[in-house]
Amino acid sequence: TSDPETVVRVGDDLRYKFVVKNTGATKLVDVKVTDADLSELLGATVSINVDDLAIGESKTVYYPASNKDAIKVDSALFAKLQAAADNNVFTNTAVAKGTPVNPETNNPVPSEEVKDEDTDDVTLTANPKLEIVKTVDKTVVQAGDEVTFTITVKNTGDSVLTNVKVTDAKLGFEETIASLPVGGSKSFTVKKVISEQDLTDNKFTNIACVETPEIPEECDEADVYEPS
Repeated sequence: TSDPETVVRVGDDLRYKFVVKNTGATKLVDVKVTDADLSELLGATVSINVDDLAIGESKTVYYPASNKDAIKVDSALFAKLQAAADNNVFTNTAVAKGTPVNPETNNPVPSEEVKDEDTDDVTLTANPKLEIVKTVDKTVVQAGDEVTFTITVKNTGDSVLTNVKVTDAKLGFEETIASLPVGGSKSFTVKKVISEQDLTDNKFTNIACVETPEIPEECDEADVYEPS
C-alpha cells in the first residue's frame, strides 16, 4: 500500500508499505520484494530484502526503507506519474519471491521458487494553472502605423498541460501548443497595421485568450490609442 493511500499531489511525501506472509507449509528463505513500476518511475531498482519467513510468519517492509525517508513528489516526478497513469490513476505492481526449504534436508530448493503479486493505486490530483500576458510595442499610434503584439503563455501550475489553444480574434491569430511543461512558457509575436476602422473612439482594444481541456479560458488585452 502507499502512504498517502489514495491521493497524491505535488509536494507530498510518498512511501510504500509491503506486507509479506508465508502461507505455505515450509519455511521460505531469501524472500524479496521487487516493484518494476516504481523502478521505472524512479530510475532506480526497487528491491527489498525480507530475509526468511517461518511458516505462517509475516513481515512488513517499506520503500524507502528508513522512516525518515520518502519519495518527494516534485513537479518533475508528478509529470512522470501523469505519463504513466491511466485516467489520473497510477497503478504499480509489487512481486514477492521466496525459496522454499526442504523440511527433511533443511536445504533451499531454488527450482521450486514461489511468488505472489499485488497492486496498489494512487489517484493524482493536479492543480493546473495558466497565465497569459499580452503587450504591444507602442501604445500611441495613428492610422497606417504598424505595431507588434506579443502574447506570452506560461504554465504556472503543477502539471504538464496539453493542447494549449491560444487565440486572438482581431488579429486572426490561432496557435495550439501541443505540450507545455510545468514552469514552461511560449511567446508569439503578431504584427498589425492599424487602420482608421480599427480606431473606434480613438482606441483599438485587442484581446488574446488561452484555454486547455483542463482550464477554462483566460484572457488579457493590450490597447493602442490615437492622439486626441
